[in-house]
Amino acid sequence: MVHVTFIFGANDRHMPSFVDTGHGPEDVPSATRSSGPRFMLYSHDGAGLGHIRRNVNIAAALTSACPHASALIVTGTEDLSPFAMPRAVDVLRLPGLRKVSNSSYTARRLTMEPESLRRLRARLLETAVECYRPGVLLADKHPGGVGGELVPALRKVKAQGGFGALGLRDVLDTPDRARREWKASGAIGLIQDLHDAILIYGDAGLLDPLEGWPLPAAVRDRIRYCGYVVTEFSPVSRTRPVRTRPLVVATVGGGEDGSVVLRTFLTASAGAPWDALAVTGPQADPAECRNLERLAETAGARLVESIPELGRKLDRVDAVVCMGGYNTLTEVLGAGIPSVCVPRVVPRQEQLIRARAFCERGLLRLIEPADLHPNRMRSEIESALDTNRAALGGRVRDTLSLDGAAHAAGALLELAGAGLESAPAKVAAL
Repeated sequence: MVHVTFIFGANDRHMPSFVDTGHGPEDVPSATRSSGPRFMLYSHDGAGLGHIRRNVNIAAALTSACPHASALIVTGTEDLSPFAMPRAVDVLRLPGLRKVSNSSYTARRLTMEPESLRRLRARLLETAVECYRPGVLLADKHPGGVGGELVPALRKVKAQGGFGALGLRDVLDTPDRARREWKASGAIGLIQDLHDAILIYGDAGLLDPLEGWPLPAAVRDRIRYCGYVVTEFSPVSRTRPVRTRPLVVATVGGGEDGSVVLRTFLTASAGAPWDALAVTGPQADPAECRNLERLAETAGARLVESIPELGRKLDRVDAVVCMGGYNTLTEVLGAGIPSVCVPRVVPRQEQLIRARAFCERGLLRLIEPADLHPNRMRSEIESALDTNRAALGGRVRDTLSLDGAAHAAGALLELAGAGLESAPAKVAAL
């Protein structure tokens, strides 16, 4: 299987030449940032890449809106190669977690009991706050971190005169299950005590993770709907390449649980009138990758581990097959690419709920896992390739607000009391 530095051969008459493998980090300005506002962005990252991707996007918006700001991203993600870190942004990597079930995690690599690992990560988080002294600590999804590991760090932030903020994606799970989990973890009490703002990365009129919840008024007043947090890419080229066959790309995020989608895609692509490219993701099981390599060879398809900054290259893709992850769907839709979505349904219903809502509004084609079959996949891809892209782009613009990173950055800068310099109007207006 080809790995991260793979560049499609320019002489291949079927496959496009993706002429670069992504941008490196921007140069950090020489001026000191010691006096600027500091932000710490936490994500537990037990599975997939969605949590850290949102935080990277928000960190980029923060340092763009406020030139003197800096941000420390704290993550358990092992492979950071898919991400070009923005200027004035650094990363503290925690020992990795592996998700076992909705509320259970174990060590990804270390031979440690879960409680010992939790204490280690909690100490690292608290020490980072003590030394870096962020004005705002933003937590992704978990108000107190996994197993409460973030609570000591949040308390230290507050003791140092800073603020806590919680970021939530548009869907957590089914409402009943999400409420049960939050009740069991004491999440509402943690928000009341430790979080000064709740940023929802979605639109109130579409999907709302807290809709119908019996929240105290003090908590309800802290909610701000930011819109969808999407990576802002500049396309590689303004003109689409001339090809005799369309290109269909299948991508499954981090790749830990996407092999069945890729197997079905590759089987459906054998003898099909399109060029097929499957992206396994950096977290895919090596044994499963070997099986996918054999299927790809049989189908005449390409298989790669990852494509750095794939979003920048979507202008060269005719259709996408994907799961229902937050970041994948919003980036594909933001680029106006017809898509076939096969959402994950275990251990959470989050992807299914999102995919159904988007399908109902004509934004994507949906195959629910129980209906997944190569013939169905082939039929849906054919329909996606026939989609009027201009009309799809219009529906996306009418349905989704895709400037969530800028709005989240504005809310965090406001919380920190930072003055905006050269800030976009949409941020300054918050």
